[in-house]
Amino acid sequence: MEQTASTPAIEDNTWLAENGQEANIIAAMDAFLNSANDLSARYYIEQRTTITLRALEAIANHLASLPGRKSLVWVSAGFPFTYGSNTMRLNQLSEGVKNFSEVLSHTAQSIANANVAIYPVDARALIGSATINPSMGAALVTNTARQAATIDTQATDEVFASHSTMQELADQTGGRASYDTGDVQGAIRRALDDSQTTYTLGYYPSDTRFDGNFRSIKVSVKRPGVQLKYRRGYYAFPDEPSDDAHRQKALSAAATSMLDSTGVGFSVEVTKSTSGNAAMQLVMDIDTNSIKLEPVQDNWAGGLDVMLAQFDGKANLLKSSGRQVTLNLTAADREQLLRHGFVLNAPIQVKENCDHIRIILRDVKTGAIGSVTIPLSSVR
Repeated sequence: MEQTASTPAIEDNTWLAENGQEANIIAAMDAFLNSANDLSARYYIEQRTTITLRALEAIANHLASLPGRKSLVWVSAGFPFTYGSNTMRLNQLSEGVKNFSEVLSHTAQSIANANVAIYPVDARALIGSATINPSMGAALVTNTARQAATIDTQATDEVFASHSTMQELADQTGGRASYDTGDVQGAIRRALDDSQTTYTLGYYPSDTRFDGNFRSIKVSVKRPGVQLKYRRGYYAFPDEPSDDAHRQKALSAAATSMLDSTGVGFSVEVTKSTSGNAAMQLVMDIDTNSIKLEPVQDNWAGGLDVMLAQFDGKANLLKSSGRQVTLNLTAADREQLLRHGFVLNAPIQVKENCDHIRIILRDVKTGAIGSVTIPLSSVR
């Protein structure tokens, strides 16, 4: 039957009340779809968070060896975590989403150690309020309309939470947040302008406890009208754990990272075997300033973890091998090492379908990592 304009609208609640069996079926379907949507949402939250954190840590590690302040312009339509004064945490951690606290803390440490200032830019331009919304402009006479209004409010809340995250990221790292403008080019220009004049300050902290807590830093000037952009503190992390599981996890992450790391500086010379087989000789010239040596009785102790990883053309790991180089030097040996440098030799048998080799060095004391990727096409 065709309804005319004068026919009263059918209320969802009235229809459900008069059709109990159908209502039960619809309720069961809604519950099933909601459960499926929750599973899908948790999956995408985990994937998005994992990719974001890995990218941030890779960028920080890649910039670690460059002196001074670095600027990172981060253009996104959403920021999945908060960089607070004490920790980094997810904005919306739904029940069932795995715990990212360890990865968040490690990423925060990498950002701070690399002295990276983050400039978050919201790519969504101007976002209006949910109180002025077409789905809320008329009387809410149906469940569908009420659900739409709820979704609108939730979306706006997420936007405001994202803006709060952006502001916190910028404040804590010394950057500047840009949102509600859509001016991506202008935001990048402001980041470049801020980098024109920078100062490097250092100090000796009075609190020497390495308990992993956040230590605040405040910089002030007496000149009026000056705006200061600087990181608000640092994490007092102790030396990296030396157990095999932690070391292997750090090396594996560096091997599959999107970028090479520069925490340990070194260059590599590759020599192919003259016998025609797939053997190569790698000679690594290591920056001795990248190695932390600590006094132990009358000697100086330190070490490097070395990993050689081979990948095919699709970045699948074919083979990895590694060892730890332990340093226990006398004072005279240390002076020689600092003066003349440190060279490591490593033979490698290349797999048949190997496309590139990544060499990873990790300082045992600090956990700093350096890596170099060698495409076999460049080896003659």
